[in-house]
Amino acid sequence: MRKKAFTLIELLVVIAIIAILAAILFPVFAKAKEAAKKTQGLAQMKQIGTAVQIYMSDYDDGLPTWDWFFSIYPVANRPASPPPSYTRMWDALLSPYVKNGKPETQQFNGIWQSPGAEYAPSVGRSIVINQQLIWDITRASTPTNGGGEYVWPTGSFIDEHARTVFVADGGPDGRYEPVYFFNGYNDKWILKINPTRSAPWRYGGEGSNYVFCDSHAKHERGDKMYPNPGRNFTTLTLNNADRGKARCAAANFFAANESQRELLRTAASTLYGITCSN
Repeated sequence: MRKKAFTLIELLVVIAIIAILAAILFPVFAKAKEAAKKTQGLAQMKQIGTAVQIYMSDYDDGLPTWDWFFSIYPVANRPASPPPSYTRMWDALLSPYVKNGKPETQQFNGIWQSPGAEYAPSVGRSIVINQQLIWDITRASTPTNGGGEYVWPTGSFIDEHARTVFVADGGPDGRYEPVYFFNGYNDKWILKINPTRSAPWRYGGEGSNYVFCDSHAKHERGDKMYPNPGRNFTTLTLNNADRGKARCAAANFFAANESQRELLRTAASTLYGITCSN
């Protein structure tokens, strides 16, 4: 009796079919995995938002600042031997309200680890505070070019809580720098390194998660929150339109109040010829 067996052609056909199915399904699985991470990240952001509301009720409407050391002590009066920086940060202040991870002991896991982070919790923070909340640009002679002063914000300092970002996906520095610095774009698309501060293109390079000052969490596209000059550039070449749009985004989503927004919109208009929409 003749033994039944696959011919070489039949075997190759089966292999080809499997390869085709894999090519179709693997991207689908990858997208599903990123979607699951995004959902998990939103849940974590929501918990942080809830912790902020409780913190504010306990501290007379005050919000955590990036590093209380700089907000409390003017330059001339700063102690020579301050406490370790990781005990002074915004997440350490919120830690008692979130029983998951201990940022005050440099444990940036659990709720404090962004599921979309490009690095392990041991490297440092991957969720960061909005720098425009704790660095008041209205207190500078050149407010749209980095000048300002550290503040300890309160709820009354913010005039539209639902539109103002509190924390976002970011890098180990612990701050989401002003959008018009373009550091997030430079890290991701030019240097192609882990983000140092902001990380607006996580979860497959599409967008990142944010929690706003009214505690609601939302996923937003990177190009909406952080307008950039295009991902096809090999160098960070910016024109006036790019710089103007970045200041508009900073005004619309990250500025703490109308005074800050007006400065940024004026800069977009007078310096770069861009009119911001609300």
